[in-house]
Amino acid sequence: MNTAQSETARAIGYIRVSTSEQGSSGLGLESQKAALVTYCQQRGIDLVEIVTEVASGKSTAGRPVLCSTLNRLDAGEADRLIVAKVDRLARNLLDLLTIAQRGERKGWGIVTLDLDLDTSSAAGRFTLQMMGSVAELERQMIGDRTRSALAAARERGIVLGRPRVMPEATYAAAYSLKAAGLSLAQIAAQLTADAVPRGNGSTAWTRSAVQKVLASPYGQSRPESMVS
Repeated sequence: MNTAQSETARAIGYIRVSTSEQGSSGLGLESQKAALVTYCQQRGIDLVEIVTEVASGKSTAGRPVLCSTLNRLDAGEADRLIVAKVDRLARNLLDLLTIAQRGERKGWGIVTLDLDLDTSSAAGRFTLQMMGSVAELERQMIGDRTRSALAAARERGIVLGRPRVMPEATYAAAYSLKAAGLSLAQIAAQLTADAVPRGNGSTAWTRSAVQKVLASPYGQSRPESMVS
């Protein structure tokens, strides 16, 4: 066994709760901490530190403690990042894969106790790669089903997209002014003067706002009476 293999593994534990109330009470933190300590003791891993974060899991960028910990791992302070549950580290498989790929480039691994996953081992890396492949296949299948459903809806004549929020009278007013030969700027001025409401409730019109109304499929499919 070479020297690198005989060295004691060093780990930084990461525990997280999503609300300040949980952080103040310790609810959830103590159980995570106990799981990490027990795991490291059983395997002879040097637990350098357990860091705690109170933040939601919406994004890695919004968790400064995690960002700092990843930088410390990159710098060689430890060779494992250990979490009790994968959802404490990553909100989805893609996030987990991104962090794992960073670790692979920098020479450290991830250990998730709930999945019994250790990416510092060949078996762990293979398992993660398989999980990533399954996730990618699932995304592609969902995309295929969505496209098929949309195509079927179009064939049935269902209008797709966001629902119309512009009052029908607004379309009528815009197209009546267009039929009268007014320019976009003139239509915008007239609609503003008449306090005709836009979709967002504003009555201030611009050339681009008028252009969007006139280009709308809802307006283009209007009854002829709208522009008479």
